[in-house]
Amino acid sequence: MAQTKFDKQVEETAESLVFGIGRFLAGRPMDGVKRTDATFWRSGPRMLPKAEGRVSRSSYRAGWKRLTFRISALAAAGAGGYQAGWVHQDATVATARQIWADPDPALAALEQAGIAAASTAAVGTAAYLVLTRKRRELMREWVIPLHEALALPLRLPEQTDPRRYLHILRNFSEDDAVIRVDVPGRLDFSKDLVADLITTKLALQGVTVSWHLAGRETYVTVKKTRKPPAKAAFKDPKVRELAACLLKACGPYAGVAGMAGMGPVTSGGPCQAAGTCSCEQAAAVTSGRA
Repeated sequence: MAQTKFDKQVEETAESLVFGIGRFLAGRPMDGVKRTDATFWRSGPRMLPKAEGRVSRSSYRAGWKRLTFRISALAAAGAGGYQAGWVHQDATVATARQIWADPDPALAALEQAGIAAASTAAVGTAAYLVLTRKRRELMREWVIPLHEALALPLRLPEQTDPRRYLHILRNFSEDDAVIRVDVPGRLDFSKDLVADLITTKLALQGVTVSWHLAGRETYVTVKKTRKPPAKAAFKDPKVRELAACLLKACGPYAGVAGMAGMGPVTSGGPCQAAGTCSCEQAAAVTSGRA
């Protein structure tokens, strides 16, 4: 027997319902379109190349986080409906009848609640703008320009959120700051070009670029190169005496002379406290070999 139009509609509706329940429980997007590389257990920092349109922040979250939010919202709505429609059914019906008979008090209360909500929203927005001012300046002055420069070499989709792969702190120019840029795992880009763009757009000098390309997580880190100290401080008095003896005996070439194994040298000052020393002995002590 031929399938009627109504039967087809019922079948399509049932199929959509089953798929919708499956996506809901799996923590997947409800429209069935995968836009990021997020899985059920892991968040996804990267947007898929074939994704189109605006990508919401929830698409980057792990599936179990989306499922937790959905179940919590559904449980809250169900608990509220149960309390209003079953436990306090009489009170709910009486309140509805009272509002229907005399809606003016309810409208006045609703107006006051609306004013309070608008005031709270205005204060919250102002506080948010003040607290995030430096972060927005960082995004405007540094993160977004770097994203615009790296999008083409890294072949990133236009809708990619730069906050998902550019990890730049506000104090990124300080000596101990570390900048991390997540790069595509396909590695079809020029590492020299990417490193040059990062250092140029962020106005960095004297930095060390480290690439981490093995495994699933591929990224590059940029940090200031540590400079050697201007002078070495020896806390041990004997080490200080031997170092002074070394410098007095061997002069500016103390290190080289110590390695060459010059003979013992006896001199005044600190050498008298240390006894007879040689450049080789002093160099061994100052380098931690004795």
